[in-house]
Amino acid sequence: MAVHGFLVLRERAVEIVYPLPLQDDVEAYFPLQPSPPAGVTPSHRWVIEVDGPGTFRVSSSRSEAMIRHRGLAEALCQVMVEAHGDLIAGFGDDALLLRAAGVARGDRVILIPGQERTGKSTLAAWLTEKGFRYLSDQVVAVRDGTTVEGLVRPLVVRPDAWSRISRFSWVARNARFGDGRQIVAPPACSGQAGGQTCGLILFVDFQSGAPPRLERLSRARASTLLMACNGSASDFADHGLSIVTALAAGPPILRLRYGSLDQIEAAQLDGVLGRLSASDQDAGSLEAAISEVNAAFQALSRHDAVALPAPIPILSPLPGRSPGDVTLTIGMATYDDYDGVYFTIQALRLYHPEVLSNTEIVVIDNHPDGICAEPLKKLMTSVPHGRHVPYLTRSGTSVRNRLFEEARGSVVLCLDCHVLLVPGAIARLLAYVRQHPETGDLLQGPLLHDDLTTLASHWIPVWRGGMWGIWGDDLRAHYLDTEPFEIPMQGLGAFACRKEAWLGFNAQFRGFGGEEGYIHEKFRQAGHRTLCLPFLRWVHRFARPLGAPYANRLEDRVHNYLVGFAELGLPASEMRAHYDQFMGAEASHRIFTLAYQMLAQSAAERGTAV
Repeated sequence: MAVHGFLVLRERAVEIVYPLPLQDDVEAYFPLQPSPPAGVTPSHRWVIEVDGPGTFRVSSSRSEAMIRHRGLAEALCQVMVEAHGDLIAGFGDDALLLRAAGVARGDRVILIPGQERTGKSTLAAWLTEKGFRYLSDQVVAVRDGTTVEGLVRPLVVRPDAWSRISRFSWVARNARFGDGRQIVAPPACSGQAGGQTCGLILFVDFQSGAPPRLERLSRARASTLLMACNGSASDFADHGLSIVTALAAGPPILRLRYGSLDQIEAAQLDGVLGRLSASDQDAGSLEAAISEVNAAFQALSRHDAVALPAPIPILSPLPGRSPGDVTLTIGMATYDDYDGVYFTIQALRLYHPEVLSNTEIVVIDNHPDGICAEPLKKLMTSVPHGRHVPYLTRSGTSVRNRLFEEARGSVVLCLDCHVLLVPGAIARLLAYVRQHPETGDLLQGPLLHDDLTTLASHWIPVWRGGMWGIWGDDLRAHYLDTEPFEIPMQGLGAFACRKEAWLGFNAQFRGFGGEEGYIHEKFRQAGHRTLCLPFLRWVHRFARPLGAPYANRLEDRVHNYLVGFAELGLPASEMRAHYDQFMGAEASHRIFTLAYQMLAQSAAERGTAV
């Protein structure tokens, strides 16, 4: 059953159609009405449909094109941007559309104009946390140069801003989805700002780490900046200049430069802005308020200049161990990747010194006759408790079994030889194991993408691009102190478990691929869990501009999938159907025929049946 809702702004409407099971989610993000205003015909229709497990498709009345999305967040982001664009197109000749965020207190609005990446959404979210009413993070309408109407829409948060905004309680409550761009439902107190007076115009300039400053802008300069934010100039004979000029002639106009939310928090900027917007200000009181804020900023800067970072606590050994014993094995398998091993090991030594006294570092060299072998051996002689282990018996995914065989620690942390861990992650991992000394769970953490902000907490178990699993983002992973939670699967660039609890990769695995999802289901079938520990964050080098030194064959991956699925009793029909679509039935048939031949050969060598 489909639900029809209408997004309305004055005498304009856009229809949004979606399945009934999505009603709570969609209506949390869109202030929809059950019908358009009398006499109003919707200008466009947007339709959201379920395309498959975790996937959705979006279509529009203006085009026959249909766009597929991974996750509801992506679909809602597209509909939100496009539908609001339809709503404000040709808005009218009595209201000017400005690219601006807006919040209100009482009957006064604080207008925060600006282009992308200026920090206006972050500031609006912070003021909302402080009790202001959220109006918009992107578009407002200004009529007759004095009154403001906010186009209520979800807050769209870019990955680089999420770490700042996710701390707010209203954001945490209302951000239900994540796919790189987070979207946050408007707070329940939000509403249209029709007829409300603009009490303050505040331009913002956010630059991470920059010293803060609040200053007054001339009305001429403000008019120029406002025209740059004008979104409906073509609707006016004078390009909207008269409305912009009237707007700039009224309220106080300020510009805020800031480098962190802690700066404006310490200066209690919300209280100052609330006072300035509440009533008309004379020049003296306005300058006094600006001086008050800048004095607080200067005091904060002096404090920051002498502040020292807190020392990293030294953790005690695991129970039952003497101080000199190894309690943790950090290991990696490598095939001619000296640079990756070097930087991973040196990062461990530089950024995790608090755990090294009870830690060994083991490198399983899967090409001990290769060009990198001698430099690796030499490197490991300089690493306390370091070992270089040559291994030629097998190659590929299952080499990591050898690491658990070699490990002398009771806890094993397995890393790809090009993975970096955030400071404190290993210490907290050991603390977790001390609290759960008998755990048999597989322990992992969120991947940090190259921007060091965007997270991937797990893999979603669907087929795409010849692989089982796509990156997913659970909002709980964005908070370091969130309790560990179960995940279906995750990339194996970083994982840990007790040595005695390791269940191992199937000995028949060949080459690379097929281990994600397989090992997670193996732990579950054994009665254990696969957990995301939000603090165990890792960065993975994916790019290989010079190419990989080893063969990564699709035939091996399919072989491993078939071996793993057979071991766990999982059906392979969906896998086969995906490969038929992914590479064509003929090519898929060749790959699977070869994989089954390899399985038959292995079975014959073992004297067993396929």
